[in-house]
Amino acid sequence: MTSGAPTRFNLSLPNRGVLLGFLTADELLDAAARAEASGHFDGVAIGDNLLEKPRLEAIALLGALTARTRRVRLHVGCLSTFILRDPILFAIQWASLDVLSGGRMELSVCIGGGDDREMRPYRLERRERVPRLLETLAVVRRLWAEDHVTVAGRFHRFEDVTARPKPVQKRPPVYLASAPDRGAPPELVDRMLRRALDHGDGWHPTGLTPARFAALRGRLEALAGETGRDLAGFSVGCGSLVNIQPDAARARADAEEYVRRYWPDTHGPESFERLISGPPRAVAEGILRYWDAGCRNISVRIGALTYEGQLPRLLEEVMPLVREGVAARVEPRP
Repeated sequence: MTSGAPTRFNLSLPNRGVLLGFLTADELLDAAARAEASGHFDGVAIGDNLLEKPRLEAIALLGALTARTRRVRLHVGCLSTFILRDPILFAIQWASLDVLSGGRMELSVCIGGGDDREMRPYRLERRERVPRLLETLAVVRRLWAEDHVTVAGRFHRFEDVTARPKPVQKRPPVYLASAPDRGAPPELVDRMLRRALDHGDGWHPTGLTPARFAALRGRLEALAGETGRDLAGFSVGCGSLVNIQPDAARARADAEEYVRRYWPDTHGPESFERLISGPPRAVAEGILRYWDAGCRNISVRIGALTYEGQLPRLLEEVMPLVREGVAARVEPRP
C-alpha cells in the first residue's frame, strides 16, 4: 500500500476562505493554476459544506477548476454533503466533470459531522448517515457503469434510469474520508476502517497528526491482513496544514488564528497539534513527517489569513525541499 508506491502531493484550496475574506475567487483559481505550473503538485483539492461551514459550492468550483488546469487531478478532500445529494443528479454532475477534465476527477466521501444544520432541512436522522452513505455510493457507481438502472433501496427508489454522460474513467476512484475522534472505542475505529476497505478505493482521513495517522494506517493494514484484502492500488491519503514565515512564533500564532476562524467550533490545544509552521525548511520537514508515517498521497493546505507571500514560499522554497527529501528517502542505499 505504501512501500514502493509513488508519492503524490495535492494543494488543498480553502474555498471557505473566499467567504471569510482570506482570498478572492480569482486568487483561489489562480492558486490552482500556479500549483500545476510549478510541477510540484499532482492534484488540487477543495472542501465541502452547504450550511454548516458555508463556502463556494464544490461541484460549481470543480467545474471552474477543470477550465483552469490541464494536468492535475481534481478532487474534494471530503464531500461531507454526499448523503444529502440526489444520486441521479450527482452521478450526472460528477461524470460531466470527468468529461470536462479529461478523466481527472477523484472523489472522497464521508458521513458528515458537526451539528445538524446541514441535515435538518433534509429531515435526515444522524443514525441514518452510514447506511445512507453506503446505499448512495452503490447507486452512484451503478449509474456510472450501467444503463436502465432500477433501485429499490431504503433511501432511494427509481426504475429504469440511464444517466448520461458516463465518466471517462472506467471506475472513477472513490475514497472514504472517515477519521475517528481521539479516544474513540477500538470497535468504532475498526468499523470505520473496515468501511473504507470494503467500500472504498482508498482511505483519505483529514485532520490527523503524523503519529495518529501512522497508528490508524497500521490498524488498517492489520484489518486488511485479517480478511485477505489486497491493498495493491488502495490509496491512503492525509492532509497537512502549513504557515510559512521566517518568524516561527509569528507563523504559529497566525496558523492558530486561521484554525479558529476557518473552523469556529475548534476547541482545545489538540486542535493545533497538526499545525506545521515556521521557516521553509521547518515546514518541509513537517510535511515529510507524514511521508515517514507512511502517507504517499499528501495534501498541503496553507493555513493563513492571506495567501500573500505564502503561496510563493510554498511553491518556490518549501516544495523543492520536500521533493528532495522524498527523493533522498527512496534512493537505493549503496
